[in-house]
Amino acid sequence: MRKILLVVLVALLAAGGAGAGWWVLRHVLHDPMAAGQALLAKGDAHGASLELRNAVRRHPENAAAHLLLARAQLREGDAVAAEKELKQALALHYPGPELLPMLASAYLGQERFRDLLRDVPVGTLPPEQEALLLVSRSMAQLALGDLPSARASATAAQRLDPKLAEAELAEARILTVSGDRVQALLKVDAALKLDPTLLEALGLKADVLREQGDIEQAVATLDRALEVGPALPRVRLARARLLILEGQDDKASADLDVALKGEPKSAIAHYLKALLLIRAKDWKAADLEMQKIQPVLGQLPRGDYYYALVKANINQLEQAAEQIAHYTARSPQDPNGFRLLARIDILMNKPLDAAEALKRVSALGGTATDLPQGASAEVRAAAAAADSPEELTHIATQQIGEGDAAGAARDLEQSLESKPKPADTGATQVMSALAAADVGRAEAALDRLRHDANADPIVLANLSGLVHMAQLDFTGAQAIWEDAVKRWPTVVPLQLNLVRVLALTDHPAEAEKLLAAILVAQPAQGTALRLMIETLVGRQRVDEALVYARAARRAAPGAVPLLVTEAALHAVARDFSAAYSTLDEVPLEQAQSPLLLTVRAQILLGQGRVKDAADSFRQILLGHPGD
Repeated sequence: MRKILLVVLVALLAAGGAGAGWWVLRHVLHDPMAAGQALLAKGDAHGASLELRNAVRRHPENAAAHLLLARAQLREGDAVAAEKELKQALALHYPGPELLPMLASAYLGQERFRDLLRDVPVGTLPPEQEALLLVSRSMAQLALGDLPSARASATAAQRLDPKLAEAELAEARILTVSGDRVQALLKVDAALKLDPTLLEALGLKADVLREQGDIEQAVATLDRALEVGPALPRVRLARARLLILEGQDDKASADLDVALKGEPKSAIAHYLKALLLIRAKDWKAADLEMQKIQPVLGQLPRGDYYYALVKANINQLEQAAEQIAHYTARSPQDPNGFRLLARIDILMNKPLDAAEALKRVSALGGTATDLPQGASAEVRAAAAAADSPEELTHIATQQIGEGDAAGAARDLEQSLESKPKPADTGATQVMSALAAADVGRAEAALDRLRHDANADPIVLANLSGLVHMAQLDFTGAQAIWEDAVKRWPTVVPLQLNLVRVLALTDHPAEAEKLLAAILVAQPAQGTALRLMIETLVGRQRVDEALVYARAARRAAPGAVPLLVTEAALHAVARDFSAAYSTLDEVPLEQAQSPLLLTVRAQILLGQGRVKDAADSFRQILLGHPGD
């Protein structure tokens, strides 16, 4: 065979020169399966996937090639593709015992927990492979809220393979969910003693250390994780967030740059980058970062506030006023929002509005500082009154708003009102601290509430997620709310909070699926309907948005806002006849309301009838000059 290859090589070199020789070396002598195995051993999962895809294309009947490709895909996080390759290997009768544990991992990666427990058999493998399978079962059972079964599976895995680090880690996860952080940390350390390179263990250890307030050691743990996987965006993001808390902005910025190379559309990474630029007072660069994530700013903690701050500092005052209006509407208990509003009003030469804003600062117990030069005497007087802060003794939590950490608190308050308990006072303390952007006080209040025997577990779960959101730990918030939704699948505030964080962590399909489930049960649920319509319109799926709008109207036929929403969607679809017909269904006594007149004017604009639209807006201002 070697002589034949040499003869072919000589012939090709004679015919085509060096280029032909290279083709032979690359396509005849190169073994993509061996190359893929070598790259996997070096930790290059992406490079291995490329090589192993070539191996599968050349030899589709090779079960081992399908399995190796699946292993690379699992390391890349592509569980769907891995499942496909594993089932192909299974159909080709791959004989090795490692296939079933890998298939269980693929199900885990897709959060198909019940499928894993039902479809992947146990009791058929050698001890080491059976132990790996039991670890996956433990994680699925934990995700489904079945702690006794999860613990039993983890214990059985340890018994079968005492040296399996993943089994120790499974125990650590169970202890973390149970609230025993000290024992969880000991179990994580035991896992790392068995396998110092286990990324999942390093990540969990960093999370527990951060929750205990040991930021320095949490950063050191993530340093170790990045020695194992230096290009992992999620680890870079986690470390960047901690470095920001520590004031190590240069290192945090470097981590964010690497993370954005791997995940260029990450809203979280862009937001953290913007916060660093704000801290450095590089306002123009911060504005560019904020523009990249403008559609989701309202869902990020204080996103509208910081965008308003940026716009004010680059003298784009109209945009600044618009953003701070969004923020104060969503977070009316944060004195900082009204303080910035006053500053913007002064810059826009609106002294009376600034004075009103500063009165709100004073009423909320805040202080008025950092006023621009040239503030009027009236504004200065209002500022002086606000410089005597009072104790924040009462918070109207139902007015906090929607869309960020403080906004999600409004949904939480609804659940509190429906199930009042003595622990509600503690919950309100957490929410008031979040509304005032005092994350440290919120954490302390949450820790006290966890030790309250009367605390509602649903409220605790919701608050824990909100605190993680305020810490910019979106992955942690997602994990908490996913677990909570599995335990209490009918609690809408939990579902809505999970939708928000899924949208922020680049899981739009999952967010849409959850919104659809809410709207099947409650077609007129206001927040879910708004989020779904915004999502569908943003993706140019107006017809589907109309389906949800009509279902909401059928569920609440007398609700004028729902009727107006449907009319507006018809206008977006440029079906102006249907838009007018829908608006004509509004009762006569409400037909001249500013809302209806504004929608009619916007429809005229959509038709290009600018003069008629202007006349409509004039009519609104005549009847409502303060609008």
